[in-house]
Amino acid sequence: SWRGLATMVALIAGVALVAGLLVGDLATPLAAAAWAIAITWSSMALHEWGHVLAHRLGGHAHRGEGIVCGEWSGVWVSLPATGPVHSRLTAASGPLLGAALCAGWFVVGAPGWIAAAVALVHLGNLVPAFPDGRILFRGP
Repeated sequence: SWRGLATMVALIAGVALVAGLLVGDLATPLAAAAWAIAITWSSMALHEWGHVLAHRLGGHAHRGEGIVCGEWSGVWVSLPATGPVHSRLTAASGPLLGAALCAGWFVVGAPGWIAAAVALVHLGNLVPAFPDGRILFRGP
């Protein structure tokens, strides 16, 4: 949602602005904030679309599927149930594609510490405590 994006931009840019004012250098923290926003939102979009793409590539195109945006930064995919193998592949595809895009950002010049931090968030989704990891390790 635009409200979620605006909130994230305001928080990241606000912290960067305060940090820059405190150290007397606005350029460095604001540049880092711009990278963080670009990497986070682009990889989050690819993460969620990765689920939909994997679902469709498995021959499961359904009318009820798609990206659902909630409040704050809540974005998730609504997909009909499939078999256990396909469900696991669909669950793993999002985090893996999101992390891969973070690596791509690093290759084109993004700060490594920002790209790595966002990639770790994507890979953390593979832990069974989170929905993608739950499906991956326990099944649909």
